[in-house]
Amino acid sequence: PVEIMARVFELGYEETINFARPFKRQFETGTTFEVLVSHVCTRWRTIAFGVHVLWTNLRFQKPCHIERATEYVKRSHHAALDIYVDSVAQEDYRPGINIGVAEFDRAFQAAMDNIHRWRSLVVRVCDVPCKERARANLRSCENLHSLELQQLWHVQDWEGAQDMFIATSKPPIPILNDYAPKLLYLSLV
Repeated sequence: PVEIMARVFELGYEETINFARPFKRQFETGTTFEVLVSHVCTRWRTIAFGVHVLWTNLRFQKPCHIERATEYVKRSHHAALDIYVDSVAQEDYRPGINIGVAEFDRAFQAAMDNIHRWRSLVVRVCDVPCKERARANLRSCENLHSLELQQLWHVQDWEGAQDMFIATSKPPIPILNDYAPKLLYLSLV
């Protein structure tokens, strides 16, 4: 029966997701669980598309993930979304391979269209230009009624202490429009 298959898919998905760290898959393979079960046969595909929780984990690490996120959002219907944006420093940027400052706004916009559904948001930047884009995007966030977890990471290889001081000594700016009523976990690293 469809209900049993749907429940099996949910349980299989839960096995691959560590809900304490929703973007750290238990088993990292080339294909995610949700994609794998939806490619077995037409019947499984139909059932998988009806299990909305399978499509709630939006990971932006490559430019192709931006288009994939659009499909995931459609399939997730009204379920809460977990958003992960992972960009690289300019010197590590490879067009078409990873997310750099050039794709940062497009990746963020794919998630911003459903901001009212965000359950968690993790943003990892590796240079100041991406950090500035993250700040600009987060500054305008409104309607964050569902956000429970937020992690903002700035991981950069500084040339020296002076460079780090110059880049990070700016005054803080408000993010999330000062409104996230369900926020339980906040990490600023």
